[in-house]
Amino acid sequence: MDTALIKNKREAVRLFRIAADSGNSEGQAQLGWCYRWGWIVEKDVVQAVRLFQLAVAGGSWVGHVWLGHCYMYGDGIEKSMEEALRLYQLAAQNHDDSGDRCFGGLRMEFGNGVPRDEEKAD
Repeated sequence: MDTALIKNKREAVRLFRIAADSGNSEGQAQLGWCYRWGWIVEKDVVQAVRLFQLAVAGGSWVGHVWLGHCYMYGDGIEKSMEEALRLYQLAAQNHDDSGDRCFGGLRMEFGNGVPRDEEKAD
């Protein structure tokens, strides 16, 4: 792997950490993503959930979607399709395309712990 690319990724994580530590909700969401997937940092889904929760509290719609994923799959937090749906719906209502797709996808999915509702999926 190109050493310049590795250096740039490490720099990105460093900047996400600075933003997150200063209370920036998007920085918290981005740093949480790094922890969830082990991107440049050691994978820690509990730390990822904590950062996503801070991001949500700060108003990050990306944080809503990524915390919703954690709830949907039970990554670092107890699985809850209802909470995942609630977070996706909030993001969708605030014009976040990822939230919109996730909300609609869960509503269309049958037998996923969420009542099927094609009207709400639109």
